Amino acid sequence: MTTAAIAEHVGHYREQGFYFAEGMLSREEAKEILDQGMHLIKATEAPNRLMNPHREDDLFMRFFRHNKIVPAIEDVVAETAVGVQTMFYIKPPETTGHGWHQDQYYIPGDPKPILAAWCALDDIDEENGALTVFPGSHKLGMLEMKPHQDPNFKIHDKAIEPPAEIEPLTVCMKPGDVLFFDGLLIHGSHPNHSKTRFRRALVSHYLAEGSSGLWAGRGNEITPLHES
Repeated sequence: MTTAAIAEHVGHYREQGFYFAEGMLSREEAKEILDQGMHLIKATEAPNRLMNPHREDDLFMRFFRHNKIVPAIEDVVAETAVGVQTMFYIKPPETTGHGWHQDQYYIPGDPKPILAAWCALDDIDEENGALTVFPGSHKLGMLEMKPHQDPNFKIHDKAIEPPAEIEPLTVCMKPGDVLFFDGLLIHGSHPNHSKTRFRRALVSHYLAEGSSGLWAGRGNEITPLHES
């Protein structure tokens, strides 16, 4: 990536709270992840997600440390990053959405917040539950999770009430596209309304190395991203 391109993506990330990297991974790489994830998830007790597959599987570790994703993360945090979590996520046809939330609520980082790299493994659009983000909402700090009655998010009992003045943006994606976003960015997804299409993704979370103490201090596992 050129210096100008780096400056553009870092600038957009800091201003809007996210950066969309079209085709960062190849379709072949996306299929490799998808095939391995579907193979592994058959044996789990949580059929809609596989938590931290990188801890047991070399392929998922390789993509956690991907030589395009990690530099993009470190451009944003302006220091060495560490890995904290991966998730192979499946949203089957005709399933509920995920209420508006901030990842920082679940994975705290201080002084720099958590950062996500959300890689699409299917064609993803409004019909099958694409991510929706609220541009610039990361500047609002941590917001309260409140009980809600929205039927779109029926499996989540609490969600954030996004500010009315922020226009939401639905992010349609192709396999291999990566959406990077700040842990304070309000986001979520509507239900998968398709009767036949899945919405699958590899979601990886990272922290600036100097901001990982709060996470690691709770006994959580930190993954170095570079060989010593």
